[in-house]
Amino acid sequence: LGNLDFLITGLTGDAWRNTSRLDPEKLNVFRTVREITGYLNIQYWPEHMNDFSVFSNLKRIEGRTLYNRGFSLLIIKNSNVTSLGLKFLKEISDGNVYISDNTKLCYYHTIKWSQLFRGKEQTTDIKL
Repeated sequence: LGNLDFLITGLTGDAWRNTSRLDPEKLNVFRTVREITGYLNIQYWPEHMNDFSVFSNLKRIEGRTLYNRGFSLLIIKNSNVTSLGLKFLKEISDGNVYISDNTKLCYYHTIKWSQLFRGKEQTTDIKL
């Protein structure tokens, strides 16, 4: 799977673009994803879901293409999220991690981010 972007207009719908609201149950299709070749960008998540457990089987984010300033994992402005739920993530091959404005997020500090990285230049920037 290439790049994944979760934005407010994609999940809640957009009248201007005539896009209907996404049924959150359809996110369960991502339970089968084991690898993302590009990046994972989550800037909006359904309010009744407090983690990203639909990606619980994700093992690797390769970062062949990176988001914005070199991010392969970007999670911002999800005030309902309390846990990442990425329990099988073992590798972030390239790119940096940026997690910001997730005010209820817990357990992020238990992840040994540097052990997931394959490059010495990779970094994390986490701001709740």
